[in-house]
Amino acid sequence: MTFRIGVDTGGTFTDIAVLRDGQPSQFKAPTTPKRPIEGIVDGLGLAARAFGMNLAAFLGEADVLIHGTTHPLNAVLTGKTARTALLVTKGHRDILTLREGGRSDPFDKLDRYPRAYVPRSLTFEVDERILVDGIVDRPLTNEEIERVAVDLSVVDIEAIAICLLWSVRNSAHEAQLKAVLTARMRGIEISLSSEVNPTLREFRRASATVIDASLKGFVRTYVNDLSNDLQKEGLRAPILLVGSDGSLMAPAQAIEHPIALINSGPAMAPHAVLNAVFQGTRRDLIVSDTGGTTFDVSVVRRGTIPVSSETYVGSPRLGLFCGYPSVDIQSVGAGGGSIAWVDQGGLLRLGPQSAGADPGPACYGRGGTEPTLTDAALVRGIIDPARFLGGRLKLFPSLAASAISPVAEALGLDVREAATRIMMLGTELMARTVEETVARHGVDPSRATFVGGGGAAGLNVVRLAKMLGCRQILFPFSSPVLSAYGMTVAPLSAESRAVFPIRSTVFNAAEVTKLLTSLKKSAAAKLPVTVATSDSLITEYFTYARYEGQVWEIELPFGNTAFLSSRDFINSFHGRHRELYSFDDETAVVEFLSWRVRVQRETAARPELSEDKGSATLPSRREVHLENRKVAYLPIYWLEAGALIAGVGPAVIETEYSTIFVEEADFFKSSPNGDLEVNVG
Repeated sequence: MTFRIGVDTGGTFTDIAVLRDGQPSQFKAPTTPKRPIEGIVDGLGLAARAFGMNLAAFLGEADVLIHGTTHPLNAVLTGKTARTALLVTKGHRDILTLREGGRSDPFDKLDRYPRAYVPRSLTFEVDERILVDGIVDRPLTNEEIERVAVDLSVVDIEAIAICLLWSVRNSAHEAQLKAVLTARMRGIEISLSSEVNPTLREFRRASATVIDASLKGFVRTYVNDLSNDLQKEGLRAPILLVGSDGSLMAPAQAIEHPIALINSGPAMAPHAVLNAVFQGTRRDLIVSDTGGTTFDVSVVRRGTIPVSSETYVGSPRLGLFCGYPSVDIQSVGAGGGSIAWVDQGGLLRLGPQSAGADPGPACYGRGGTEPTLTDAALVRGIIDPARFLGGRLKLFPSLAASAISPVAEALGLDVREAATRIMMLGTELMARTVEETVARHGVDPSRATFVGGGGAAGLNVVRLAKMLGCRQILFPFSSPVLSAYGMTVAPLSAESRAVFPIRSTVFNAAEVTKLLTSLKKSAAAKLPVTVATSDSLITEYFTYARYEGQVWEIELPFGNTAFLSSRDFINSFHGRHRELYSFDDETAVVEFLSWRVRVQRETAARPELSEDKGSATLPSRREVHLENRKVAYLPIYWLEAGALIAGVGPAVIETEYSTIFVEEADFFKSSPNGDLEVNVG
């Protein structure tokens, strides 16, 4: 028997996915922001009752519990992190202030320049120097370390981040500092850039390292409390945490490098699609995950999930730059709880503010008064107020209408037309985010399948996919808890990275193979050994390369290194550059700058399709307000595993945790396991 539990704590709901003997099931409970464990226990309690068990018995049978969380991210956003000092090479004290890049809008002079995560007063210079090839130019003396230790001892700090020049080629000085400071300053958390983020560009390493150091104490407390509380409830199985890059980490690994959790939960949405919905696919997929706070989008390109270091906490350019490799996910504040408002110029806006879980949208009846996307869908009749969350949360249309009324008045519209405009704006915001994402990865939406995930996905995704030119949309059975479901089906994986610049003119395949072999061994050592896995090790290799003179490199996945020559590497780069930018230059020198190896072991957990029970669900009807002030009594279908539905839109398809609005002339049909496919008419 296999029994895996996935827990994804979002800003509004805590999603629970269970894969037991190949049969998936899903549950949702409101998130409890002040104490997230309460929302987790509530969701696990729902699951236990569904299986006819008490919580202790349910948890006692589990093989593993996998957890993704936004808690570290929220700690950074709210400033609940440790007071951190930064040590840098002499002459580079202002690296966090100077940053990299410019404004999001170069002509907007009102943009406030971001404050450094660590102030200059807590940034200390170290007199040492290592060169680009790793050779020590200026040694780090014991006297210099002593001086730095004295300077640190007179400031009030809880953590230290160390980022020295070219430590990615020679980390000896960083290690030397850590050894002495650990002995001298007990109880102080210390992070090294050569361990946290071994990549080129000093600002990226420094930014990632200070965030990592500031989170260590917070994450240690959170993870230990989580483990203790769940053990008290009856959990005996190991806990794994989801990394931003899609890896699964033991608690000790997460505590050692907590920045790996900064984009934890959403990273599993594309893994759910790749490992369960489209196993072994080579097609391009656009994966959305619409929660209560944000709309997240990622891609699966030819069976590979792209990873990016262009990650921000907050808005791009003006937010806090992480620089840590994460599954490339772009987000916009267009979730179910995103708040609609009218600006001073009379224009309708949506987000980024969210009603969250407490008090939630106005229609929840918990004190919220701001209009949200969920309120708009309820006012239009798309959402059934009696069936939300499987009927466990009754919604109040009158409260939703009252919340939207000020927006309607400001726009000169009636309440239902204002609700329609709110949803249309949400779709537009989503479309912009998707367009940027697919363009960056060379994905053609007209040839890709759009996968709708998240509890609020069905409200906008069909219209969104049509705007982008997608012909096929799929809502998996696991759609409402897509990221949590990904945790139950994802293989155990880990990564290692290294900087090793080499040019195509002097490319040495033997040296590259030696490096990749070492990285593979290092990554394999990071794999959690707490759950049963297969013996076979699947390895993926990546390099980051550019033409000589280019500023930025691109990610280039490649196969088994034993069969690659220098010419194979170079030709692969030309082809990838052509796919992304429509041109290549075979006469130019190619610079391969850094390398990444990802290893994974498959687990025994795999979903099994439900058998066709041959039963068809007949629709009821409900009044729904469409665009252009049209009103129609649309067919309302109830979808569950084993029940078959098919038809032509407009129509509404309801599941226990989601509502899917299918537009006019679009064809839809379900599969025996509860997936819903929509084809654009």
